[in-house]
Amino acid sequence: LDSESHFRHSYTVRYGLLLLIIGLGCGESISTETPPQIRLNPGWETVTNAPQHQTSALFVESNGIHILEGSLDFVAKLDDQYGLVLSDQRNDIARITQLYAQNVEDFSGTLVLFTQFRDAASFSSAYFLPIYNPTLGTGMPAYDRRAIFGTEQIEGFVNMQTLRNHTANLMDVLTHEIAHRHAAYLKADVTSSTNPFSLLGREGAHWHAAFNSQGSLLEGYHWRETGSGRFVSIDKQSSLAPIDLYALGLLDPEELSDLFFIRNAKVESGASLPPAADLPIGTVVSGERLDISGEAIVSAMGPRPRQAVAEVRFLYLTRPGESSTSTLTQSDIRDLEQVRVALEAHWQDQTGGRGQLRTTRNISGQADATVQTDLGTSQVTTPSNCQCNAERKRSFPVTPSTIFGLLLVMFYFLGRRNKA
Repeated sequence: LDSESHFRHSYTVRYGLLLLIIGLGCGESISTETPPQIRLNPGWETVTNAPQHQTSALFVESNGIHILEGSLDFVAKLDDQYGLVLSDQRNDIARITQLYAQNVEDFSGTLVLFTQFRDAASFSSAYFLPIYNPTLGTGMPAYDRRAIFGTEQIEGFVNMQTLRNHTANLMDVLTHEIAHRHAAYLKADVTSSTNPFSLLGREGAHWHAAFNSQGSLLEGYHWRETGSGRFVSIDKQSSLAPIDLYALGLLDPEELSDLFFIRNAKVESGASLPPAADLPIGTVVSGERLDISGEAIVSAMGPRPRQAVAEVRFLYLTRPGESSTSTLTQSDIRDLEQVRVALEAHWQDQTGGRGQLRTTRNISGQADATVQTDLGTSQVTTPSNCQCNAERKRSFPVTPSTIFGLLLVMFYFLGRRNKA
């Protein structure tokens, strides 16, 4: 090559590589890859799609809660038990979400489901399913499963099963699952670590047992340092903590304080502390204190925009064949209405008055109606969830910069090959 051609080709490959680097480094990409399935009880993974046909779905609104009469098209049955299956062969959550979005309200927030029946398919008594995440700075990837779930706006789904599943701690479980929309997924940049330092424990969606989460509902512990590298647990899972409020968009990073991680934490027997350890209050561990600042979290995650209002809607699903007007249904709805109202006040209390949880639309609801909808025949799959579990995969970012950069580099080497 002459000097001019060499310069031109050299400039081309450098520019292409620069665009490729920019594309790879421009934050989280929108991921649409097929994620892992949720954990099902034995036998339910073999339940396949019900025959697809036009389904009559009856939605009735009662005091801010919509009732959906159950159907075997979106409630699976195994022997004499009912359940909601999420697998490669069947996704009942997608059918329910699609029905709600198309016929009641498609909103930016979390749909909370209570069932009249015990969900025998689910291994967990409650879980959160992420659907769409446009919010950066929380550690949760920017993914989009809206097409799978038949919605344009719904961001997450909570399956609480029956009210009778949660007699003593209903409000804490509800708050925990709703908070999973943005927590707990954070990492931090610390000077003693070359990579972002993970603060996560169980299933990558709860705080690490060695993290001083100040007693967060999303696990971790409130550790008090007693001196000489020794710490004692004084509280656990008692309320939304400052680290949770930051993830929810209710706190500035400068307001975070006394966050630390106990590196190489060991219990008194000398055994290492597992990330998801369930410890009694008063447990003593030893290790190295690693202080975590709000600035270190922003450095690793990017800024988290403020967000004062969280949108949540309640949906009640009857057993297939059970009417929306039956005695059992109406009894549950009266109890659930009290829960809905109490949750709004509980959320405000848990966030110290910083956050508002809105459980009804600003406009009045539509009249009761029977809705006919064709659910189609396509198979659907589900993202990972809080069992509590949340997806933490990062895919190759297919952006204009990466595509154009790759093309420039490819053309350069093809040109060199032809010259040769």
